[in-house]
Amino acid sequence: MNNSNCIRIENGAVSIPKVGKVPIVLHRKLVSEIKTVTVKLLHGKWSVSFTQEVECKTVKQVLSSIVGYDINSQHTVVGSNGWYVKNPKALKRSSTKLKQIQVQLSRKEKGSRRWHKAKSRLNALHGKISRQRLASAHEVSCSIAKTSDIM
Repeated sequence: MNNSNCIRIENGAVSIPKVGKVPIVLHRKLVSEIKTVTVKLLHGKWSVSFTQEVECKTVKQVLSSIVGYDINSQHTVVGSNGWYVKNPKALKRSSTKLKQIQVQLSRKEKGSRRWHKAKSRLNALHGKISRQRLASAHEVSCSIAKTSDIM
């Protein structure tokens, strides 16, 4: 919690109590004060997310189209208007590299320094695949939200 404004952004870094200054890349401007900060280490990469309190103005919209969406085995999403998105191929593209690193890991002595290096490479590749899947899901959901009035 940011009780006494102890979490600040200064010179391209976020200052967090008990942690210190952590370098960041801001993707958009902050519109209000920071309420909370969550710091995570996922697949060897640090991420920081801020929580802010923002007032939203609701606007009444006239509905022009209503489209139903379905999740399919052949396509990620299928719309009732004929729109569809093919399944992402992130895992298929990375499967040869994934298999290669898994074989390398299985041949190392468990707990050795080289085993830890291979394990970190495997974790990094799994992280890359999961980020690609999240990016494609975000892309699909944003395009649905921008083109549809009601889902």
